Order: sequence, then structure tokens, then C-alpha cells
Amino acid sequence: MKKIGEKIILKKILKTMSPEEIAEKTDISLSEIKKITEY
Repeated sequence: MKKIGEKIILKKILKTMSPEEIAEKTDISLSEIKKITEY
């Protein structure tokens, strides 16, 4: 996950879904999502 665009999209998704739900529906691990949401 090096693309800034992906982080922006993920933050938008996080407004409607929990990190756990995103991890289930995508190939992004929960730890990756938590790293991104810390910024």
C-alpha cells in the first residue's frame, strides 16, 4: 500500500465500514488498515 490515492479511498470507505469489514472484503490485512488510519 504505497499509493496515496488508495489511502484516501480507504479513509472514505472507513466512514461507512469498520476496518474489520474492509479486511474481510478486500485483500488488505487488518494491520495494514490500522496503520493507514493512524495517519
